[in-house]
Amino acid sequence: MRLANSPIVEAIFDIKVELSDEFQVNELLAFREKVGGKYPNNKPQMEFLGQLNFEVNLPLEIQSSSSHLGFIFISDDEKKIAQVKLDGFTFSQVKPYQNWKDFYEEAYKLWQFYVEIAAPKAVKRVALRYINRILIPSAEQINLKDYMRILPETPDTFSVTILDYFLRIVVANQEDSNVRAIINQTIPRDDQLDLEKDSIPLILDIDVFQENDLTMDDTEIRNIFENKLRKFRSKIFDESITDKTRSLFQ
Repeated sequence: MRLANSPIVEAIFDIKVELSDEFQVNELLAFREKVGGKYPNNKPQMEFLGQLNFEVNLPLEIQSSSSHLGFIFISDDEKKIAQVKLDGFTFSQVKPYQNWKDFYEEAYKLWQFYVEIAAPKAVKRVALRYINRILIPSAEQINLKDYMRILPETPDTFSVTILDYFLRIVVANQEDSNVRAIINQTIPRDDQLDLEKDSIPLILDIDVFQENDLTMDDTEIRNIFENKLRKFRSKIFDESITDKTRSLFQ
């Protein structure tokens, strides 16, 4: 069901792969020609590592290194981002998220460009991640149970008020144990809130993925995204919220 006021602030399509040892990172620049002028802004993606060594009676030793992982390609409106890397491909669509069809078709088309360039030896992980920002009206005292069905619990005898929290749950799909999800839910601390029209933002971050029984077969990868990950993500979202929350999106 398409929501008039979707809470999705970012949707992410991600595939981790294994490339040939001979493949060089600069070969990924061929992606620029594949996408033409749709993603004109690009920059290198770097990884920085640091290490601190402590020894008694010796000066503090700091070691650092960097490595070139790939490239980031950004659309003109900065709403779509493609990352082509030595360990895989990531596509993200930031708000406004229109619909599954547009998001998925763009992501999969770009993934196929990546495959043509990098020729992965194996797929190691496939994932869909949706970050939702739910604005809960704060004009009156909020009872989170009115909005969310997954919440941290405190004993009835514990006379406290929850000011902020971070909840993380990892679950497996009972219909297919290879499909799993990391569910993160949080309300930021008061001093971090970006209040909008007397509302408090609740973040519901759902990352569904599969790491086992993966092949390079295009039909099978499509099946996992369309019939496994997408459905499991939707089920988690639908069963995590209440009807009162749904009314906020109409």
